[in-house]
Amino acid sequence: MQKLTQFGFHVLVIDYRGFGDSDGYPTEEGVVEDSLLAWNWMKDRSVASEKPMFIWGHSLGTGVAIQLSKQLCDQGSPPDGLVLESPFSNAYDAAKTHPLAKPYSILPFYDEYMVKELKFAFQNDKWIQNVTTPILIIHDKSDHIVPFKLGRKLCLAARNYSLDVQCVDIDEKLYHKYIYKSKRLEEIIRNFEVRTAKK
Repeated sequence: MQKLTQFGFHVLVIDYRGFGDSDGYPTEEGVVEDSLLAWNWMKDRSVASEKPMFIWGHSLGTGVAIQLSKQLCDQGSPPDGLVLESPFSNAYDAAKTHPLAKPYSILPFYDEYMVKELKFAFQNDKWIQNVTTPILIIHDKSDHIVPFKLGRKLCLAARNYSLDVQCVDIDEKLYHKYIYKSKRLEEIIRNFEVRTAKK
């Protein structure tokens, strides 16, 4: 996020309940509620500002970002844009393709057991159909934590419901958490900012 501030953006980053310096126990509903509270807090303090307000989610946070955007769109107050960095189609797909899951995936009843044990469903490919704001999906092809194919799958799901979806494939060997180092990042974000301004 430091990179975004260098580009001139103001950034609010939160620790969801149970993460970082925040107390409590994380649930899917709880972390989405936390993000809504943070959004409303920021919105209240930006009333006079005419600058766009985007929701940005990375990895697991894309599940929170999509649900928050869906809620805001349902309420008739969508964000100016939604940015999804290294996203996944749903938690089941993400868990099944995670490197730590591979040794266990050959076991009998693995799929059934894993679905029962998942505490976060994050059905991104379902919730994204209710997001009416412009969407930008950024994913590096070398990502081995959230495979590139899951970002592509989400992109195709989003395009089934919206014409305003941009999917940017990065091929810079930045893996899962280094997209901020992309030489193209500022250009990608500036182009998205221009697109949202035309809405």
